[in-house]
Amino acid sequence: MAFISSGYNPDKPMHDRITDIGPRYYEEFYPPVIKKNKGKWLYHEILEPGIVVHVAESGDEL
Repeated sequence: MAFISSGYNPDKPMHDRITDIGPRYYEEFYPPVIKKNKGKWLYHEILEPGIVVHVAESGDEL
Protein backbone atom coordinates (compact mmCIF):
# COMPACT_ATOMS: atom_id res chain seq x y z
CA MET A 1 0.00 0.00 0.00
CA ALA A 2 1.48 3.31 -1.04
CA PHE A 3 1.37 6.46 1.06
CA ILE A 4 -0.61 9.16 -0.75
CA SER A 5 0.11 12.69 0.40
CA SER A 6 -1.22 16.07 -0.53
CA GLY A 7 2.02 17.37 -1.97
CA TYR A 8 4.72 16.26 0.49
CA ASN A 9 8.07 15.97 -1.25
CA PRO A 10 10.65 13.87 0.66
CA ASP A 11 13.44 15.61 -1.27
CA LYS A 12 12.32 18.98 0.21
CA PRO A 13 10.91 18.17 3.66
CA MET A 14 10.80 21.83 4.80
CA HIS A 15 8.88 23.11 1.75
CA ASP A 16 5.40 24.42 2.75
CA ARG A 17 5.89 23.15 6.29
CA ILE A 18 3.44 24.43 8.92
CA THR A 19 5.40 25.52 12.00
CA ASP A 20 2.84 27.57 13.93
CA ILE A 21 0.79 24.68 15.26
CA GLY A 22 -0.69 25.21 18.70
CA PRO A 23 -2.93 27.57 20.62
CA ARG A 24 -2.47 31.32 20.49
CA TYR A 25 -1.05 33.15 23.50
CA TYR A 26 -3.90 33.80 25.94
CA GLU A 27 -2.92 37.44 26.69
CA GLU A 28 -3.86 38.39 23.11
CA PHE A 29 -7.51 38.04 24.13
CA TYR A 30 -7.43 40.28 27.23
CA PRO A 31 -9.64 43.39 27.16
CA PRO A 32 -7.63 46.67 27.19
CA VAL A 33 -8.42 47.47 30.85
CA ILE A 34 -7.03 44.11 31.97
CA LYS A 35 -3.89 44.42 29.79
CA LYS A 36 -3.23 47.87 31.24
CA ASN A 37 -3.70 46.86 34.89
CA LYS A 38 -2.52 43.24 35.03
CA GLY A 39 -0.70 42.76 38.33
CA LYS A 40 -1.54 46.29 39.50
CA TRP A 41 -4.75 45.67 41.45
CA LEU A 42 -5.03 47.51 44.79
CA TYR A 43 -7.91 45.49 46.16
CA HIS A 44 -10.89 43.33 45.32
CA GLU A 45 -14.29 44.12 46.74
CA ILE A 46 -16.98 41.43 46.97
CA LEU A 47 -20.32 43.18 46.44
CA GLU A 48 -22.37 40.01 46.78
CA PRO A 49 -21.72 36.33 46.12
CA GLY A 50 -20.50 36.00 42.54
CA ILE A 51 -19.95 39.75 41.96
CA VAL A 52 -16.43 41.09 42.51
CA VAL A 53 -15.08 44.57 41.75
CA HIS A 54 -11.36 44.83 41.02
CA VAL A 55 -9.83 48.27 41.64
CA ALA A 56 -6.44 49.11 40.08
CA GLU A 57 -3.74 51.56 41.14
CA SER A 58 -4.80 53.80 38.24
CA GLY A 59 -8.37 53.98 39.58
CA ASP A 60 -9.82 51.73 36.89
CA GLU A 61 -12.56 49.40 38.09
CA LEU A 62 -13.59 46.13 36.61
